[in-house]
Amino acid sequence: MSVKYINEKNAKDLINSGDKFLLNFTASWCGPCKMFAPVLEEVSNEIPVYKVDGDENPLFTRELNISGYPTTFLVENKTIIATKSIVGFIDLNTIKDLIK
Repeated sequence: MSVKYINEKNAKDLINSGDKFLLNFTASWCGPCKMFAPVLEEVSNEIPVYKVDGDENPLFTRELNISGYPTTFLVENKTIIATKSIVGFIDLNTIKDLIK
């Protein structure tokens, strides 16, 4: 699988589906986001990964109190798992621990 860009409506629909996935907030100007992209591509072979461009979805970004990019959440059972969220660049092993 590959990483897919989605918007607020798509994200809310996916959250309500009950599926397990990673939700990543990013921005086109964000250097750490660009460094993190290959890690997300790699982990997308194990779990679906969806990206939301924070600049294009500002209300949703504020609704979730996103304070920096990249911000990545684990979503499972219709819930954003707050204890399974990370702000900033993380390596592949750390993100694999996050999805366990």
